[in-house]
Amino acid sequence: MLNPRSSSAHSELGLLYVKQGKRAEATVEFDKALALDPRNKDAIQGLRGIR
Repeated sequence: MLNPRSSSAHSELGLLYVKQGKRAEATVEFDKALALDPRNKDAIQGLRGIR
């Protein structure tokens, strides 16, 4: 189960979505990760790779 308060969990889910080609879902998860932790490097890099 995903902890909704975990920035790293959202960024990991975002990375999984990227690997599956689900860019829209990945963007949502990276945005959630950054809302919880604006310095989450994985989420920042993930969004850069999508945009």
